[in-house]
Amino acid sequence: MDAVGVAARTSSWYLANFVSTAGQQGSAERRTARSALRGLNRQPGVSALARPAACGLPIGGGLVAVHRQPEGACHTSGVETCASIWSCPVCAAKIRNYRADEIAAALGAHVEAGGGALLVTLTLPHQAGDQLRKTVTLVSDGFRAVQRGRTYVAERNAYGILGHIRAFEITHGRNGWHPHLHLIVVTAGPLTDDQAGALQGAWQARWDRWLTGQGWPASVEGIGVRVDRVRRDAAAVGEYVAKLQEGDDGRLIRGAANEAARADLKAGRAGSRVPFQILADFGCDGGGQDLALWHEYQTATKGRSAIRWSRGLRALLQVEELTDDEVAELDAGGDVLLVLTGALYRRIAARPYGEAMLMVAAEKGGYVGVRRFVKALKLDARGVLPPETLMGIDRGEVA
Repeated sequence: MDAVGVAARTSSWYLANFVSTAGQQGSAERRTARSALRGLNRQPGVSALARPAACGLPIGGGLVAVHRQPEGACHTSGVETCASIWSCPVCAAKIRNYRADEIAAALGAHVEAGGGALLVTLTLPHQAGDQLRKTVTLVSDGFRAVQRGRTYVAERNAYGILGHIRAFEITHGRNGWHPHLHLIVVTAGPLTDDQAGALQGAWQARWDRWLTGQGWPASVEGIGVRVDRVRRDAAAVGEYVAKLQEGDDGRLIRGAANEAARADLKAGRAGSRVPFQILADFGCDGGGQDLALWHEYQTATKGRSAIRWSRGLRALLQVEELTDDEVAELDAGGDVLLVLTGALYRRIAARPYGEAMLMVAAEKGGYVGVRRFVKALKLDARGVLPPETLMGIDRGEVA
């Protein structure tokens, strides 16, 4: 199958996530799907925000280098990075993967040393017609209300709470937008089931008080606030992954780090969609309602932190802090396979699936494959240059 066929076949939403399910497609196809979604987001009128709409395009008029990593995956340097963990499928995957790794490593080391942790979910009743900007603010302010006052200080002392990692997740379904918070609450030592249950009950009461005080319905007990102990598991600790039990059948769900950090890896529950799925569905059928939802989501989340550590917790767990911009710009490594002029790359990226198809051509055919791909698009293949082009050029121009 040629590059065009591969890209078209792999552009559907489920290929872009990392949920570990039977029959899950390979990482190359998922990378292709994310690139295709980023290309869609660059099309005129699709993104409500300027920075994500320019992500992946050449910096100025400079060269774009295509790198190949040892396992064969290709990526570019010399292109803009928007560092939008909310609005860019490519930057989100890179940033969230980094965040999940740092959380898992810190949490695994803490648990191995005898510490404890809880995975807490806070959610609120919602219905179609609720504005996302309002409900996101309500959830965020509500969590601060739960932590406020002498009662929380007493809980912090009684349960040995050292801090927390807060992560937003947003889905959309029949009942409208559903923003909710995942929290990893780090404790000095493991808590018992009774202690976790007592904390859940206390937080549920304060959460509902906050909601009703804002004129909102109270949440359902055990759903509005859910507290799970992060249980110690030999294999999980060995991999720095803490696993939780869900339900009564003993099924293992994703590790606490992925549950908190990797919202991009999830598909919505039955009848709901995650935001990148909304974007992908718009790309499939051009539905105006999906585009309006995508724009509402982008504007409501702009400027908000998706993942945040409480003050002092990084220092306590000895975790270096990098901004999302710094993570997005981290060098993925690999040898330079070929170089493209900025003008040629822009013409490729302007086409539907262009960026994604270019990476497929590079991974499958290397330098020769990219030249053939460019000729198939009836573009000038003289813009495809050998890696030696970079000799004598400041690598900062394409890094």
